[in-house]
Amino acid sequence: MRAGDVLVSATVYARLRDAVVQTLTAHHKSQPLSGGLPREELREQLFARSHPSVFDRTLDDLAKTVPPIVVLTDRVALATYRMELTPEEERVRERLERAYRDGGLKPSDAAAIASQVGAPAPVIDRMVKLLLRQKTLVKVDALLFHDEALKQLGRRARVEGLVDHPMRLPLQGKLLMTEIGQEIAAAALEVEGMRSTLYVNDENAPDEGRWPLAYMNSYGMTIAAGTSEIQRNILGERVLGMAKSK
Repeated sequence: MRAGDVLVSATVYARLRDAVVQTLTAHHKSQPLSGGLPREELREQLFARSHPSVFDRTLDDLAKTVPPIVVLTDRVALATYRMELTPEEERVRERLERAYRDGGLKPSDAAAIASQVGAPAPVIDRMVKLLLRQKTLVKVDALLFHDEALKQLGRRARVEGLVDHPMRLPLQGKLLMTEIGQEIAAAALEVEGMRSTLYVNDENAPDEGRWPLAYMNSYGMTIAAGTSEIQRNILGERVLGMAKSK
């Protein structure tokens, strides 16, 4: 049989199709909340030595059967897969979503939200990852916000009566978010102490080395699209009407 410009043995192709189904079945069983296996991860597991067109042909055929065997999005899942939350997970998911929605654009305090939700840390972590994957929560640097809060910010920025200067909210938002993100990362490094020198992929690094990475990245965020100093100058001179700096 043909896959693009490549000829594939029908026996090999059938074996690969079966392997995809078996791999997805095992994945859904071990990670029932993942929503499926990322395409690239599936390709590396089963088709690392195959031509890319063989992988594409296999998934397309599995998706186009009647009824379809797999569903293709940014992940690959069995068509029969249904995400089912336990009563506790559903309760935690709802409380997390409510907490972040009510928080609006106020930077999230993970410890305070965890205390408010009142659930074991592993359950909270699973539900946060689920909400991020569903795009209900949005990650901005090291901070989490409800998607609706960011959409509301965008709507406000387009209403003339809510902003006396068209760039006030975008400028303020960029300045505030990047500097708070940097301060939070710096505070996290202080809390971690000497272990904050351990980086990503070091098994001894607290929180998987997240905060050293966030702190280093934060400097790029305060520089990109206009440094914080430039943002302050623009806000002061063009929005507040202050005298130009010399």
